[in-house]
Formats: sequence, C-alpha cells, structure tokens
Amino acid sequence: MKQKHPHLANNVPCDVLRCIVRHIKHLDSRESIGVDRNAIAKRVIKYGKQKSKTSQHVSKMLKGMLDTLICDGDTHWHRALVSPFHTKTGRDTLLGSSLNYIPKDY
Repeated sequence: MKQKHPHLANNVPCDVLRCIVRHIKHLDSRESIGVDRNAIAKRVIKYGKQKSKTSQHVSKMLKGMLDTLICDGDTHWHRALVSPFHTKTGRDTLLGSSLNYIPKDY
C-alpha cells in the first residue's frame, strides 16, 4: 500500500514512510552541543592571517561552523546536520560544518 507524502509530492510505500518519520524523530531527539563562540572566532582570525593552505582550510571550516551556531542568550549551540541518504548502508552521515572535523582544543 502506498501513501502520498506531503513533502515529496509522490507515492511513498508506507513502510518507507514509517522509517523516514522514525528517523526525523531521532534527529529531533539529538541534543545540541554548547561551544565557546569567542574562542572559535579568535581561531578564525588567527588562522585567516596565515598563508598556508591548511590554515586557510581550518579557518574556512571554523567560519562555516560559526555561521551555523544557534544563539540562546549567552550560550551558543552547535547542531550537526545529519543525513541517512548519503551512504549505501543508511548510517548517519554529517553534512556541512561539524565538530568531527575540528580538533578538540577548539
């Protein structure tokens, strides 16, 4: 039996629709991670001044992460963008800026 999905505008099998709904609920239940925005901003400036390609790459990654932070009063939160549709196995894959690509001392 197929059911029309409102966002995809085409027929989706009910068991697949249940999997999608379950995955969306799982993503909503993930907690955000608190980060020190000022420390990261200092690193962006520091690495941005250096000439090496590695430093420029790290600076761009950190800048991308700063752009996606969620501000809640004095606290800044990072929420990873996750997709199960970018792998063959269906395991979660991080998209965009992620703490996984940034060293722990940041």
